[in-house]
Amino acid sequence: MPLILVIEWLESDEGWQRPDGYSLHLSEEDAKNYIKEYWARMPKDVPCEYSRPVDPRGFLCECSESLYAELLETKEKHSNISDRPLSLLQRWGLRRWGNDGKIQESATGTITFVDKDEEQRKKKLENEELADSVPSPS
Repeated sequence: MPLILVIEWLESDEGWQRPDGYSLHLSEEDAKNYIKEYWARMPKDVPCEYSRPVDPRGFLCECSESLYAELLETKEKHSNISDRPLSLLQRWGLRRWGNDGKIQESATGTITFVDKDEEQRKKKLENEELADSVPSPS
């Protein structure tokens, strides 16, 4: 499985905090650029509500081939676009909010980022395989 850098984000809202998902990156340099671009978009005064990285160094994590391909495709697609603000962030990584993905640690200590879409694709394939294995009535 490919490795990506994952940064956990925390939402701050006038005195209280809650988890705010993850950003996913192909490299440490991409993660640094993502965070730099994120802060560059913030107003000069502290807003009432904002997100911040829990630890900007992040951690390495395995991911599915399809999620890795999505990261590569998004980086390529947005690498030459500079006129749309969102593209500047997307060239450095993807954001997964709240329940869009989760971190799983195996008994052997392997850390994997599981994308919600990937889980849905797996369930769909399992259901299709199950349906194909059931003999049709004659």
